Amino acid sequence: MKKCPYCAEKIADEAVVCRFCGRELTTQQPIIIAHNAQPQYITKTLVYDNEIAMRAGIAKMAKFGWEVKETTEIHRGWDPGKTCCLGVVFLPLALFGKKRNHYQVIFQKRLLSEYEININLKSKNIKLNEHSSQNEWETFLNYLQLDILGLKHEKENPAAAKLLEELKKDEAIAFNRINSLKAQGLLAKRNIHSYDIELETNEEESQALIALLQNDLELLKTGPKISTLTTAISEASVLIEKLENRFDRLVTTRISNNLFNIEITAPFSDDLTELRTQMQQLDKDLSELKKHKKVQGLKPIRKSVHNKKKEIKKHIRKIKRQELWESYKKDNYKKLKTTAIIVGAVVVTSILCIGTILLINYLIN
Repeated sequence: MKKCPYCAEKIADEAVVCRFCGRELTTQQPIIIAHNAQPQYITKTLVYDNEIAMRAGIAKMAKFGWEVKETTEIHRGWDPGKTCCLGVVFLPLALFGKKRNHYQVIFQKRLLSEYEININLKSKNIKLNEHSSQNEWETFLNYLQLDILGLKHEKENPAAAKLLEELKKDEAIAFNRINSLKAQGLLAKRNIHSYDIELETNEEESQALIALLQNDLELLKTGPKISTLTTAISEASVLIEKLENRFDRLVTTRISNNLFNIEITAPFSDDLTELRTQMQQLDKDLSELKKHKKVQGLKPIRKSVHNKKKEIKKHIRKIKRQELWESYKKDNYKKLKTTAIIVGAVVVTSILCIGTILLINYLIN
């Protein structure tokens, strides 16, 4: 609220016509300045190590409105230690023992009046309302920041310090307004404007909604961190989680009903052709399951298919070993029989020969 300059009644800050006296408020009222007011100055004293530093310092202070009031050269005398050491080495060198002079500069600066400060503020010329666009608010904020930067150099001035506090408050208001407009713009660009969606969707619809919501989520995360966007982000995240759970259930049901893996149970057949056919079917099941790696409900099914495939491989290797042994026995039966007869005959003949030799040896003795 502000006061009308004509009737002193309280009116809204945005009012352009007083509702009590009916006068327009857009015209700037003249500010009367006393002609006999003496300008006020403030001073600052700085000391520089050398003349070059002094000149650079004066040029720097001049940028901020400081003028040189008085310059004094400070003679620092002689350095006893340095003078004695140089004099011992070579007497004329003792002249270099003199300390370098310092330079003291007294600056002064005229304190600007509140009126002079106000007429230099660019942000005061911009009038905004609730219908102003984001670009207008950003322009206002840029001028505000420039004005604040300029007033920081006038911090010794009480009037400037007061205006600086007001401008900082306006800056906070502008930031909030710009963030609010950015949030409104991002919310308007969403693919899905309402997150109150019925979850009775099929597999394709769920997948399409998840993709749209993820795009919306990435878009909203680029905005400022304000409550409106934070709420929308949390709602979108919850809805994405629900849709992903539904999509997982739908995909798990569809694929598990079409898997050949369900029909394969132990004990397995001893027919290698049938077992190889089952292996091919299981490979098809695995290729189908690998297309949906992110579906949580298919992980135990995929593990079950892997285990069954391992069991069938193990069973096939067992059957092949048995067949190989049977084939080996069949092909080598006659050879084994003949070999066994010959070995037996040799053993019997050897025993008879040894017995005969022992008997003859006994009879002779």
